[in-house]
Amino acid sequence: SYLQDRKQIVDIAGSYFKEATTNIGVPQGSVLGPLLFLIYINGLPTNLSLSKCILYADNTTIFYSNRCVSTLISNLNEDLLKICTWCELNMLQINHSKTNFVIFTSHQRSSNFYPVISINNHIISPVDHCTFLGVELDCHLKFHLHVSNVKKKMAYGIRVLIKARLHFSFSTLISLYYAFVHSHLNCNIESWGNTYNSHLTSLQAIQN
Repeated sequence: SYLQDRKQIVDIAGSYFKEATTNIGVPQGSVLGPLLFLIYINGLPTNLSLSKCILYADNTTIFYSNRCVSTLISNLNEDLLKICTWCELNMLQINHSKTNFVIFTSHQRSSNFYPVISINNHIISPVDHCTFLGVELDCHLKFHLHVSNVKKKMAYGIRVLIKARLHFSFSTLISLYYAFVHSHLNCNIESWGNTYNSHLTSLQAIQN
């Protein structure tokens, strides 16, 4: 059966552990596995009354805004408790080592000020930037890190074009440009394309 009575065994340097029956979960590496998992966790956002939730593959992002820091902390912790309860009821575990939070603000914040936000009695580590759907978000949304990463990827693509220009036709080089350069520039540009003109100018300079 695809989902029932599945067996698993662990092999470490030729030593095999006793065969065990997998009672929960979906088969990893399968075509249906990700879809079944998305169906399984689709009800999570409906349990949150204060925060908004975005699900993408096996990553879950919640976000909440408030001008009052104490209210923000209280409401976030309340919804995080609901997430923990939902996960326990549905036999899921949260990976605490991959759970962080970012405070996005236009104001300069003291580097040693971070609110205490916890999940399942684990204090969540604060970070100054994170990657969300391929976009590097810094705490002030200035996109310095993201533009820097895009420039590195574009520079690599241009080096590929320089090496390939003596071996391929112009039409093929155009295709390579869109694959190795333009794709990085255009990816999620609607979310970061209104950054500083100096960033945009530096990106244009790489293309030129």
